[in-house]
Amino acid sequence: MDGEQRVMSDSIERRKNDPWRADITQRMQLLENGHVDLKAALHDNNQMTSQVKANTDEIVEFFGAAKGAFTVLSWLGKVAKWVTAIAAAAGVVWALVKTGLFP
Repeated sequence: MDGEQRVMSDSIERRKNDPWRADITQRMQLLENGHVDLKAALHDNNQMTSQVKANTDEIVEFFGAAKGAFTVLSWLGKVAKWVTAIAAAAGVVWALVKTGLFP
């Protein structure tokens, strides 16, 4: 080993027992544990979000079907207006013919 490598090796060995190393190691362990906890919480949150999305998809599908039903009912309402007007006119003509007021 040459002189420069021996100095670096001595420096590393000397710092191996420094008190800051235990502090840094403890802090890193806390960070790693926090990271694991956050990943677990994120996984749980993603599962809940997926469940909410599945439930919401059913509601959106229902409203889509209801929108189609209201469109059809709107068309029926337009037809019913004309049918009612024609039926009323026919009823008036029939009543006038039956009562003899209209020859």
